[in-house]
Amino acid sequence: MGQLVKVEFLFNGVVDETESDRGLLLGDKVLVARRGAGVCLYDALPSQLGEPGVVMVDLDNGSGDYLDCSQEMLIDIIYKVV
Repeated sequence: MGQLVKVEFLFNGVVDETESDRGLLLGDKVLVARRGAGVCLYDALPSQLGEPGVVMVDLDNGSGDYLDCSQEMLIDIIYKVV
């Protein structure tokens, strides 16, 4: 099962606290429902401050949305979690 976490996004070297979302941590990936972008799957990194329950997505270093290329992957994830 996954764990609910706060997701912070690093963009242009800065983590903007106002742009954080809630996500579902699945191993080293995080599933996020982003405002205006739909459901996305990113590589999850530890937060910059090492906070428990918080992960970071590094948009500066090419952490792209895995679901952008394969929408079917979402069905696989749901099947494995449920």
